Amino acid sequence: MREYRRRYWKSWILFLGALLGIAIVLAMLAVTLDLDESFMAIGGYCLAAVMIQFILREQREWSLLPEKRFADRPRIASELPTGGWLVRYQNVALRRSWPVHIGLIGLYGLALWFLTPRSLDANVAQWFFVACFGFGFVALIYGAVLKARKPD
Repeated sequence: MREYRRRYWKSWILFLGALLGIAIVLAMLAVTLDLDESFMAIGGYCLAAVMIQFILREQREWSLLPEKRFADRPRIASELPTGGWLVRYQNVALRRSWPVHIGLIGLYGLALWFLTPRSLDANVAQWFFVACFGFGFVALIYGAVLKARKPD
């Protein structure tokens, strides 16, 4: 537990420090070089990509910690299903209750309705957020259909 706590706080301090540092550097570059908004948008997307990569790397390190720390112990057979994120999502969707399914689909549908641009010449960032919410909306509908088709 100490190792997990140490890694947890170390990764959050590193994550927030890197986020703050990169944002300050981007802001200083924008002010000193008098850059326009498109540079800041591209810089923001690059910052988001770096942060997502950092989060995924930290999660991978956390998941490998028991194997590294207790490498000499024999493996224990697990009842958890093997597979990628789709298998894990299917298991979560099957455990989710019907009111939660309906509520999440309603919330995502409402957010998608308000985020959808009313014209085709909208900003790229707005289309990106619409695509993200659209993917989540389709995944929620897939989970509800999967739960409905599951034989009890």
